[in-house]
Amino acid sequence: MSKMILVHKEAIRELLQRLSKSKVHKEGSTYATLTKDYYAAVLMGRIKDENAALKAEVERLKKDETMLDWLSDPKQSIGNVQLPTRCVQNNLHSLRDAIAEAMKETK
Repeated sequence: MSKMILVHKEAIRELLQRLSKSKVHKEGSTYATLTKDYYAAVLMGRIKDENAALKAEVERLKKDETMLDWLSDPKQSIGNVQLPTRCVQNNLHSLRDAIAEAMKETK
């Protein structure tokens, strides 16, 4: 289970505990029940939205990984990357590290 979902579940528990202790929200009242249900629904909606966003991000990262793996494969001969020579020389073991070093130099 994702860390973000666990955080939201804890937030829901905390919110429901606060509502149950509130003087305005007497336990068992229709208003208290509706308020709890509303906030739980809102938080669950946010969890679903964030879960969908996380899934989309994972898919994007998997595609990026596939592309970088192909690009860094010494067996392929048609893909090229242009990086500063020193970045490549310092990172012959990893194209990703060479790219990371070049990115640091631009900051």
